[in-house]
Amino acid sequence: SDSGVAAGGRRSSRAPMPRLLCRICEAMVEMDAMEAHSRLCMREVVLLTSEQTLSKLDAALAQEIEREREQPPAAASATRRYASPARAAGSPLGMAARAGCTGR
Repeated sequence: SDSGVAAGGRRSSRAPMPRLLCRICEAMVEMDAMEAHSRLCMREVVLLTSEQTLSKLDAALAQEIEREREQPPAAASATRRYASPARAAGSPLGMAARAGCTGR
């Protein structure tokens, strides 16, 4: 920040821009840059959240595949037959629910 001093050591007529706290990343940002910062910050938060959700889903799918491999064939088919469609072993909705995905 220029703290009000222009090149050559003279004070500029422009007052220093107030700094605001970004409520997304908790960084101090100059007021005139806040709108652009917020847009960038939101994109990063959405990407991070999406990556975390996909990582949880990947882990849940890996666990489900491992369980299916360990089950005897007769037990696996009985589980699929009597489970609700949303919770069935092969259902993406069931796997997402087990991974903690809420869709929000």
